[in-house]
Amino acid sequence: MASGAWVFAYGSNADLRDLGRCFAARGLPPGRIDEDDARVAALREHRLVWNYHSVARDGGAANVEPAAGHAVYGLALRVDAVALAGLDVKEGHPERYRRSQRELASCGGSLAAWVYRVTPAFVRAAPVWPRRAYIELMIRAGERHGYPEWYVERLRRTPTLD
Repeated sequence: MASGAWVFAYGSNADLRDLGRCFAARGLPPGRIDEDDARVAALREHRLVWNYHSVARDGGAANVEPAAGHAVYGLALRVDAVALAGLDVKEGHPERYRRSQRELASCGGSLAAWVYRVTPAFVRAAPVWPRRAYIELMIRAGERHGYPEWYVERLRRTPTLD
């Protein structure tokens, strides 16, 4: 797929098998996500936070917030309009998560991508830890795609509800 929008998948969306399962469970057309062009990327000056409760996951789901000197790793995925519309539905855009363009660092360069962030109305003051199954999706994606080992280790140390 030569054209399409870039999306930064930093939570469970980085596990493309789980993403496909979520689309199917909601009856969403899958669209095209170019897995061959997926790139490890970093959202600089942001950190991963656990301040959102996902009803679907029965626990915390990943969010990002600005933080000097930090970076969040994930995958830059090139998606077509159908897949982007499906991601909007899955993420509850624009009510729960809102997407906006941000610059990602990837492969020695940068690219503009859509990044989903929890809207203020749904941010919790106290941490909302994820289920073990959720964090395992993130760890597997990190191992499969080659996130920095220190980052994967940080994911492994994330507290969970079970």
